[in-house]
This record gives sequence, structure tokens and C-alpha cells, in this order.
Amino acid sequence: MKKKLIICLLALIIAALATIELSIANFARDAITYNVEISDESQIDEILINENETTIQFENLDNVNIEASVIDDIKIEYNGDIIVTDNTGKIVEDKTGVDDNVFLHSVSKKDVILGSLNIMSLVYFVICFILSVLSLVYISYFVNKYNGTKDSFKIRDFIILSISVFFIFMLTFYFLLYILDVAVVILPLAVVFYLVHKLKDNIKERIENLYIILAIAFGVTMIFVLPPFNAPDEYAHFVKSYTFTTFADDKGVTNLPVSLESLYSKYGHSLLDQKMDFETKSYFNDLMQDNNKDVLSENEFVYTNTKYLKVLPYLPSAILLFLLKLIGVSPLVMSVAGRFLSLIVMLIMYYLAIKNVPILKRLFMVICLLPIVLHQAVINQDYLTNATVILLIAMVLKYRYKQIRIGIEEMCILSVLGIMIACCKFGYFVFLGVIFLIPCRLFKTKKVAVLFKLAFIIIPLMVSFIGNVAITSAEDTTHYSISYSLSNPVNTIKVFAKTFWQRAELDLFRGQFDGFGVSTKWNNGFISSVLYFIFIK
Repeated sequence: MKKKLIICLLALIIAALATIELSIANFARDAITYNVEISDESQIDEILINENETTIQFENLDNVNIEASVIDDIKIEYNGDIIVTDNTGKIVEDKTGVDDNVFLHSVSKKDVILGSLNIMSLVYFVICFILSVLSLVYISYFVNKYNGTKDSFKIRDFIILSISVFFIFMLTFYFLLYILDVAVVILPLAVVFYLVHKLKDNIKERIENLYIILAIAFGVTMIFVLPPFNAPDEYAHFVKSYTFTTFADDKGVTNLPVSLESLYSKYGHSLLDQKMDFETKSYFNDLMQDNNKDVLSENEFVYTNTKYLKVLPYLPSAILLFLLKLIGVSPLVMSVAGRFLSLIVMLIMYYLAIKNVPILKRLFMVICLLPIVLHQAVINQDYLTNATVILLIAMVLKYRYKQIRIGIEEMCILSVLGIMIACCKFGYFVFLGVIFLIPCRLFKTKKVAVLFKLAFIIIPLMVSFIGNVAITSAEDTTHYSISYSLSNPVNTIKVFAKTFWQRAELDLFRGQFDGFGVSTKWNNGFISSVLYFIFIK
């Protein structure tokens, strides 16, 4: 009875937070056009919306129109005199009261919350309460099922656990971020503490179970903390997956829905390079925006850098995006959901790798928890490529060190992993060589061993080669083809050497912790060293 009351209380709190979050997001869909009248000999120096620069052109104009949400903060730095009016022509109040050359209009958090609550909020509350109860009940069931046992988690169980944690994050994350930046760490820490405390006996015996608890908490957190399209080339990968939902020819150039293009224009750049500071208001503006897939932009988006990549890694996200597009969810939700699906697929494979590898389990766990690894839980090729390679190495080590006879089942498992590597990134074919770690004596006969090992290398190479030939054309791959490399060996070697020299420190050390410096604040050698020491310990 006590547990049921606690679950109901927590569900009420989560539902209340989620209701406010969704109500604000719905409220933020309302837009206001601010008209800035500029007097003679006056000049606007800068216009900021939520502390971020705009692309509005305001030189040599008598007035400027600013499109913003009703919850956005507007800041204008100017010299001279200006008058700001809203849609109705009413003069907008300047709330700076300090500097005559700065105009500031903002809405308090209290006013935003109170203004967003309405009858629709009751519907949100009921739905969120049901989702919260279901999520919390399953987390409780999960703990009861594995508490005091030494069993490995069933894949079905940790998938549903991941979904439960994801729903709780989705229902509370943006509002917690809105009221207090550091509040977002409360939820993942609470989940980790609760699960580790309740399952301490289980995870002592099963390190793969500990991995899942940590990876779910940190992986889901990273999905939300990392702004949309801020992983390397994430948007180009997203567009490639999205084009599958339109059933159009993959030409490397496409016209996207205006809503999707708008999301990219807001988030699709490096936070470190652009010094952007996305307040939660920016997320609220996009959380429940309409996704009118039929209203296409006149601008063409070029994604030739991902056009010729293999299809397999994009299939799960393409199916999910197609379903979400039918429902009509916002592009922001599509981005978050696509990342979550990649995380699930990735964690299943890493979990199986850590569970099956007979040696170096802690090393495998550390590698699979590195920030750059969880950072790859986006729509791209790397999440599946890396996971496949890790799982292949783990299975080979299992067969070798446990002296398992290689029969039909084992050969099928290895073959599938080899083909998957071929259907991901061709450059990873070198990892197929781990097959030679399995002694020939473990096969039925030496002849079978030799034939299988040769087939294991040759067939994936042929699959990858045929795939490349089928989807590429000579004019697009002049400097990346085998023929070019063979006919220009000196230049090819120079390219390899220069690339290694310039990227070795980033790819082999710092990039493992700072996400290649694209979207985190850890682009610092000293901080990276401290993080590295913590992980090793």
C-alpha cells in the first residue's frame, strides 16, 4: 500500500511538471510581430532573441519587423531613438530602466506559467499522469524482478525500462531546465541511485547490468542535453533518413518542410563556434510546433556528404520518422525520438558484447560508457558501426577463450555481424581480421575453418564493393575511389599522413571525452585529463 501511494505521489508530481511544460510549449506557439520604428539619425546595432543574435537585416531602414514567440525575451541595442509596437499597434514597454541605448522586453516565468494554463492543460495532466504511473510501475516491477538475483537483464526488460526512463525525462526535462539549469541532473542521478541501491547484489555479479543502468541514465540525459543537430553532420544524416519517408529518389539535394528547415537554422551549428546560448524558451517554441510536411521550403538542402552512405543504419530511424510524420509531431520531437531509437539499438549490442566477452569486461564497459560513444546515439552510421565492431570482437573472444565449438549457429552469428559491417562503413573492414583469432581446431575440420574464414573476409568486401558501385557515380567520387588511390599513391599517402597528424590527438584522446569539441564545454586538455583519470579509476 505504501509503495502504491509513493508511486501515485511521484506520478502526480511528474504529471504536474509535464502539464506545465506542455502548456508552456503550446502557449509558445503564439507569435507576435514586433515593429521597431527607427527615428532619423538613429541606428540599431544588434537584436537579440533569448540572448542569441538574429539574422535580421536592419541597416538603412526606417523600421524593422521582429517575429518572436509570446514568451521570448527581446533585446535591442541601439543609438538614438526607437519605438517598439506589437501586432495591435500598442507600444511595447521597455523593461530595462537602466541604459537608454538598450531596449529589453521580457515576460516573467510566473506570467508565462499562469498564462499558459487552460482547459487543455487538464487533458495534458490526465495523459501525463497515466504515462507517469505506467513508467513508475514498470521501474518498480523491474527492481522487484531482479532484486536479490544474479540473473542478467532480459533485453525486453531493459528496453521497456529505457522507454520508461525516456518518458519521465521527456515529461519533465524542459520544465526543470526552465526553472533551474542544474535541476536537470536531479532526475538521472535519482534514477541511478535508486536502481544501483536496489540492485546492488545483482550488479556485483553482472557488470553488464551495471552498464545498462548507467548507460540508460547518461545516454538519455545526453539525448536531451545535446541540442538538435549538434553532433558531427547530424543534420545531413537526419535528412538522409528523412528522405526515405518521402519515397523520393536520393539525389543528395532536397526541399525540406519549412518547419524542419527552421529548426535547423536555429540549432544546426556548433555552440562553441557560434557562442550560442539556448535558453529553454527556445525549446518550448519548437516542442509543439506544427509539422506541416506538405509546405516545402524553396531552398534546397545539399547532403552529398551522406548521400552515398549505406542504407542499413538509417532503416530504424526512417521507419520511426515515417510513423511520427503521420502523427504530425514537431521536428524537435522527431529529432529526440530518432536519437532514442539509435540509443536503444546501440545499448542492446553493447550489452550483449559486455555480457558475452569472457575477459576485459571492465575495459569493454569503460569504452562503451565513454562520452563520445554515448554521443553517437544520434541518427548516423557510427552508432551501428561502432556497436557492430565491439560485438564482433566480443563474440570472437568468447569463442576463443571459452573454447566453444564453432557450429552452424556460431558461424551464422559471425556472418551476420560481418555483413552488418559491410553494410555500415567500408573503412571498418580491417576488423574482419579478428576472425583469425579463432583457432582452426574449434571448427569441425580445418578445411571448414579455412573456407569459413576466407568467406567471412571476402563476402563482406564484395557486398560493400557492390553496394558502393550501385549507389555511386564516377563524377561524385573522383578523389575517393580505389582507382584514384592506385593511380596516385604518393598523394594518397600524403592525405593519410596529414589526416592522421592533424586528427590523432582529437580522435584518439580528447575527442573521446568532449564529443570532438562540437557541442560540449569540455574542449580543454586539463579537464579531459581529469575525466580520463576518473574513467580509468
